[in-house]
Amino acid sequence: MAAGRVAQPQGYSAIGDLFGSFGTAFATQAANERAAALSGGAYKAPYSTGLFGGRGAVKNTA
Repeated sequence: MAAGRVAQPQGYSAIGDLFGSFGTAFATQAANERAAALSGGAYKAPYSTGLFGGRGAVKNTA
């Protein structure tokens, strides 16, 4: 009986896929902009949304 449940394909959720893709893109953009803010100009993010700018960025010099 348990084998029958495991063998059944999972249902596709278009809204789940949409939010998953958006979340991944959002996290990547945040990482790019944070890296640009912390690099001191050595790295430039491909896109700048202004959401994750250099203001308030902390740079560890230790």
